[in-house]
Amino acid sequence: MRTYIKKLSLRNFQSHRQTDLEFTPGLNIIVGPSDQGKSAIIRALRWLIYNEPRGTGFIRAGETRCQVRVELSNGVAVERIRDESGRINRYILEIPGEETMVFEGFNREVPLEVRKALGIQKLVVDRDRALEINLAGQLEAPFLLEETGSTRSKVLGRMANLHIIDAAQRDTNRDISQALQEISRLEGDITALDEQLQEYADLEEQELRLQKLEHLLQRLSELDRELQKLEEAKARLEQNRQQTQEIMKVLDKLSRVDDAYELHAAFDRLLREMQEIQTLQEKRRRTLEELETCSHKIDSTEGLERGEELLERMRLLRQEGFELQTARRELTALHRERRQKADELEACQAVIASLQGVERAEQVINRLSLLSVRLDSYQTLLRSWQEVKQGLQEAAGEIEEVDSRVRRLADEYGEVLQRVGRCPTCFAEINQDTIARIRREMEIL
Repeated sequence: MRTYIKKLSLRNFQSHRQTDLEFTPGLNIIVGPSDQGKSAIIRALRWLIYNEPRGTGFIRAGETRCQVRVELSNGVAVERIRDESGRINRYILEIPGEETMVFEGFNREVPLEVRKALGIQKLVVDRDRALEINLAGQLEAPFLLEETGSTRSKVLGRMANLHIIDAAQRDTNRDISQALQEISRLEGDITALDEQLQEYADLEEQELRLQKLEHLLQRLSELDRELQKLEEAKARLEQNRQQTQEIMKVLDKLSRVDDAYELHAAFDRLLREMQEIQTLQEKRRRTLEELETCSHKIDSTEGLERGEELLERMRLLRQEGFELQTARRELTALHRERRQKADELEACQAVIASLQGVERAEQVINRLSLLSVRLDSYQTLLRSWQEVKQGLQEAAGEIEEVDSRVRRLADEYGEVLQRVGRCPTCFAEINQDTIARIRREMEIL
């Protein structure tokens, strides 16, 4: 069963001092002479339901406060009270089974709880227009007859919830418009991205350059492994030198004749080392030839990879030169020891000359013969050593020439790095200080 107004009570509202009206389900008609307060009943309902009219002009003359109360068929009661001073302006809501609620300071809008309890609201037609479909004045035309066709259409649409479809259509049109704008924006972004992609048209060429640089890095790794092998060989050579020094210390502790015999063995080892040095010289000669070939190739072509390979090769040659100089110093030390042993041999001969006795003299002569043979071998070793010394001097000259070439190539390498502007291994920027430091390191190597 639908809810309806069961009772209406007016206190001091316009011409009504105290009026109570009870209604029944269905149609209720209020009749009476003119100017007896029939329209005031509608105004009281509008004031209670919609908070209209505003102000205090509807309070009965001579009174300071008015009151309108509505009781619904479902037991809900709503009461509105207002005094002339404005201190009292409240709604009282009574719902069966709940605590009575009082609302004040609600300004223009009727409290939401009151509107929900009454279930009577205006029908919103447009953004700035709403219709009262539950109440009508005395001289107002029948429902919607005085409204325009568009207004009647909107009201009926609202009543049938067609406004939801219209809103959905508007939202759909708005979404379509936004989607078209988004498509236009994305097409613009695609065009801009295509223009940006043109900047990477040489990506394949850059990839080839990167592959070439990776090949260079691989080559540098191989050269580094070769350098490690050479350093290991150098360490073994240094170990042999230390062993030689230890042997020399042992020889110093032996007798002079035994020292001469051990010295002969040491000379044999030195001969083998000299042969190794000659082998290194031959290898150095071949390396110099390769260096000369590489130099001609570098002069005729440009390229960072070959230049770095040549510089690494020159560093290895310089290392071999250092090893030759070390061997030369060792030969010089052996030559000094040979002179010392020769002096000791002369002293031994003087001692033997002062000896008496045929048997002793014969032994001494045999010993001298053996020493003479050894002396001849030492002289042969001395000549060989002189030849090696001359070869070392020639190698020193070649090393100086190589050093000069290294400095020149270091300058050229610095110019190449300056033109490139970046390190070929880490791709960092290179300034003048970095180039100068690289030149100094290459000269040290």
